[in-house]
Amino acid sequence: MKVYFRFAGLGLACIFALMIFFGGWYTVNQGDRALVLRFGRVVETSGPGFHFKVPFMDGVEKISVRTRKTENTLMVYSRDI
Repeated sequence: MKVYFRFAGLGLACIFALMIFFGGWYTVNQGDRALVLRFGRVVETSGPGFHFKVPFMDGVEKISVRTRKTENTLMVYSRDI
């Protein structure tokens, strides 16, 4: 019975270590910026590249800063146009 608890504890420790490892970094693509949020408050902004964050405390919100072209077609039929 002790062996099962030891393997269960080891398995949980491995899962927790993997969550910290994969949750501790993020990437930002070209044309984007990232806001790093610690408990919902903005801590810093990041440019393109590979970055690190504190797992379970920080969140990342990516924002596009690319220039977009919009076409405004006015579909109005009246005398004043």
